[in-house]
Formats: sequence, C-alpha cells, structure tokens
Amino acid sequence: MSAFLLIHGAWHGAWCWDRVVPLLRAAGHDVMTPDLPALGADRTPWWRATLRGFARRVSNPILPLIQRVDGPDEPGVPQAYIECTRDQAISIELQRRMHQRFAMQRVVTMGADHPPFLSAPEELASNLDSIAETFTASAS
Repeated sequence: MSAFLLIHGAWHGAWCWDRVVPLLRAAGHDVMTPDLPALGADRTPWWRATLRGFARRVSNPILPLIQRVDGPDEPGVPQAYIECTRDQAISIELQRRMHQRFAMQRVVTMGADHPPFLSAPEELASNLDSIAETFTASAS
C-alpha cells in the first residue's frame, strides 16, 4: 500500500493523529507521525524551535522513503489537498486560494471543522486511503 507522513500543526503533537493512524494501518498503510521540535512529546526548548528545525525533523524520517533511483524526467510527488468547509480557523476561501497555487492532482472536500483528525477521523482516514489508491493506480 502507501506510506503516510502525517505532520501535526501548531499547538499539537503526534498524538493528534491517534484516531486516524489505526484506521490507515488497518487499511494496510505505513504511517509515521513525528513530533515537531518543542511540540508534543519532543523536549526541544520552545525558544530553540525554528521552521528549519521543523523541516529537518520531517525530512529525516521520510528521506529514505522518497529518495528514488529513477531518471530525472520522472514526475514529482503527486499532491492532494483535503479542504474542510466548516473550518473556523482557516476559511474555505483561503484554503482554496492556498491549494489552487499548486498542481493538485486531487482535492477532497470534507464537511468538517479545522481538526478533522479529531472531529471526523473515520472520514479523514477513508479520504486518505482513497487518495493513496488514486495515486498508486496512476503510477502503474
């Protein structure tokens, strides 16, 4: 199946994916949920946390999975976006402006609020599984 790297947002930790991870694993996917520096169970002092540190943390569990040996003409990593229509933190209009800036192969709309991993974990896991199937099928 597919490998998912689920990254939490501000004020969260890897714990926020606890309801989604078992659903994805039950569907046969590998799932990684690192804590970003100074968040979740990570013990980095908050004053030492930087965006560069976040990027480094994310790239260090995922690098072995994404490094490829294919030729230089291979397409990039396919992208998808799950938008949430009842998000009170980031309006649906802003979400759409954000994802329309990139070449999304798929956009899924959920009638969920800002943290769908808490309010609709089954629907979120189902959508992630469906996106993985779409990308796997298009790669073959």
